[in-house]
Amino acid sequence: MSTQASYSGLSQVSSKPGRDWDSLEQQNSDIAAWLTVSGTSIDYPVVAQRDSDADGFYLHHDFWRNPSPLGCPYVARGMRADDRALMVYGHHIGYTDYVFSALADAYQQERFDKLKSALLETREGMASFYPVMAMRVDMYYEPVQTLRAEPTLQPVLNALKKDADALAPHADDLINRAERILILVTCSNIRAGMSDRTLIVFVSGLHMES
Repeated sequence: MSTQASYSGLSQVSSKPGRDWDSLEQQNSDIAAWLTVSGTSIDYPVVAQRDSDADGFYLHHDFWRNPSPLGCPYVARGMRADDRALMVYGHHIGYTDYVFSALADAYQQERFDKLKSALLETREGMASFYPVMAMRVDMYYEPVQTLRAEPTLQPVLNALKKDADALAPHADDLINRAERILILVTCSNIRAGMSDRTLIVFVSGLHMES
């Protein structure tokens, strides 16, 4: 797909010798972060929807705001890339590895075990996140609907853990030391329009390793 080639080119150009945030912002002021997940093809800009955008605008528009079946990963409305708790949405594109397709079946333990760290870059710096759990849930799954309202992270993570289909072997330790949460969300089903979602929960904290 030409959009995927454009994303690959954007990654190469904007990361040498460091991420060129001025260039990214000139191309689209909605740029919020850059996301890379080790061991996958995920290497994409992350955007924030404008107040005037319809919900899910970036499911159907690329980074340059052009109509595209790939869309562009985007943060949940009302969240910022530097928030303690962040959700990022991305498409599952059929039998490809485009956008978040590589994560669609990560709720299966054997697939989850292959996940490595996620790197979230912003103009202010970068943070490494480590996979702690994954699950397959309904799109209206309640615990993440109130994510922003929770004053502390550990109750949120422990609530999510109860519904997890896959867990890191040292999940409790990661949860206890978590200072930030990153949840990546994509469709579980290869068929469009289904209500099931895969949630992969990453955490970041001091001296944390995967």
